[in-house]
Amino acid sequence: MLTEEDGGLLVVAEDFSNAFSNIRRLRSWDARFFHRLSRGEWAEAVVAYEASQEQLLWHVLDAILVDHNWRRSDFGIQNLPGNSSSAFSAIQAHLGGSSKLWDPAREAFTKIWAARNDVIHRGVEVDSKVVSDLMAVGYLIKSAIDERLKDPKVAARHPLTAWLHVPKPDFPLSSTVEEAACKILTSSGILDTRDVNDVTALLPEFQAEIPARACAGHSKKDQLLSRVTG
Repeated sequence: MLTEEDGGLLVVAEDFSNAFSNIRRLRSWDARFFHRLSRGEWAEAVVAYEASQEQLLWHVLDAILVDHNWRRSDFGIQNLPGNSSSAFSAIQAHLGGSSKLWDPAREAFTKIWAARNDVIHRGVEVDSKVVSDLMAVGYLIKSAIDERLKDPKVAARHPLTAWLHVPKPDFPLSSTVEEAACKILTSSGILDTRDVNDVTALLPEFQAEIPARACAGHSKKDQLLSRVTG
């Protein structure tokens, strides 16, 4: 589960989390950010902060696609977004919601990405204020994702995603689904979110909450990023 503290991403690890390579990547970039921040290495902190936000987007998108029945092999042969901006668009398309919610989050990511490019490609000097400004808007990305996943209708289409990312007190589905998700994700052999559908079938309790495990909407992008099973 991911939470925010002072604008940074923190991973609150469940027992299974240490085995998840994608969660380890999130934790590693987050830890790197706070390490650089504590040392006053502002440019390096900017780079690590952007990476943590980018890893969040890809982790959320992975979970969404697993909720739509993707197996690990699909991630190698299907058309995935080519960059983090496209991943953001895919998440928005799947989770829905108004531009009032998503536009500030997208603007925040664009600002963080631009700062990262300034540091890496143009050698721009940054200070603590630059980092503070990024942290002041960075939380909007996770907040937008959380807000949509707290909607029971959205969560019903993306239960694993909701369980991974929504703080447990706010989990919008039944305790039966929560227990089933925990059981699925603690199954032996699952080393990454992408492994879920290869290792274990959905439990009956989990399936009962989901009227259709197909993507909402019929846009070309939505169809491209999802495998709909009949």
